[in-house]
Amino acid sequence: SLPPRAFETSRASVSSSDGDAGEWISSVGRWATMTGALIAIGAFVFAGTSLVGSLPEVRNAVRWVRRGGLLVLVGTLVEVIGAATTLAGSLSQALSPSTLVDVLATSFGVAVLLRIAGGVALLHDPRMAPASLVSGGAAVPVAAQSRTSDADGPGPAVTVDDRSADRYHLDIKQEWMEIAGIAAIALSFAFVGHSATADPGVLARGSSIIHVLAAGVWFGGLIVMVDLLIRRRQAGSQLEAAATILRFSRSAVVAVVVVAGAGLALAWTIIDEPSDLVSTAWGRLLLLKMALVAVAAIMGGYNHFRVVPLIENPREDSGAPARLRRIVTAEVLVLTGAVAVTAVLVALTI
Repeated sequence: SLPPRAFETSRASVSSSDGDAGEWISSVGRWATMTGALIAIGAFVFAGTSLVGSLPEVRNAVRWVRRGGLLVLVGTLVEVIGAATTLAGSLSQALSPSTLVDVLATSFGVAVLLRIAGGVALLHDPRMAPASLVSGGAAVPVAAQSRTSDADGPGPAVTVDDRSADRYHLDIKQEWMEIAGIAAIALSFAFVGHSATADPGVLARGSSIIHVLAAGVWFGGLIVMVDLLIRRRQAGSQLEAAATILRFSRSAVVAVVVVAGAGLALAWTIIDEPSDLVSTAWGRLLLLKMALVAVAAIMGGYNHFRVVPLIENPREDSGAPARLRRIVTAEVLVLTGAVAVTAVLVALTI
């Protein structure tokens, strides 16, 4: 037989290179989509359950929901381009109509539609987010206050009270558009990766949705809390770190437990034998992800049981607030690594 001609060898090499590029692009898109989803979920829950602060602080927290939605949209677009590149075998043919139709005519296409709908819903203007005034331990509707301001632009007015001690939190029951957007994005993860093919399907898809929601409460909440503490420190206002962390801990502890339980259930539907955890690349990456999550959980526990009590009694350790910020920031970085590993796991075969 004759050896392949030079142009055939070159074409095969380019196709292989473009295929690898498509996988890389898809991984970046998945990471962006997952990160955006977790930020949006966590910011929304944090603003409604853990944050008690000024009205600008509440609005800034809700802006993180908007940023998360935008990141979901960008990540989804990048992931579609990566999938099309892998399917077409050529980056130049990735955006052809026939290739895009083939990519979207799958369960992945359902996930794309859900993410686009959810991301658009999360772009709802956070400046008009309804809030409630916390007074004497009870939440009082903002509409019951004395002065109305529409300085932020057209739309429903938000009433503001002039007293400096006023504290607000997001009334999440009225944010039906954000709730629908978060639900759509969380549901989308049931149509991609191993969640869409594992058996039993109900357990796999249900575990995937719950896993994403719980991880978002933990990861996204941490990001917004770090941003809040940094802003308060820069503004020279009262940090109130201990109270904020104690409120966040209630939801974070539950989230960590649910993340672990749902993750184990999902892994059980995917692997065939326990030995797959060490004999396959997918299993070893899963162990790495579990180790990163465990490290982050230990950091959170150290903050809760050791650092927060010191913040409540500043005479014992004046450096406790700075230590808290460093540990929480490190916790966010570790969890970001876990999300990156997850982006690879989703598409990796066992």
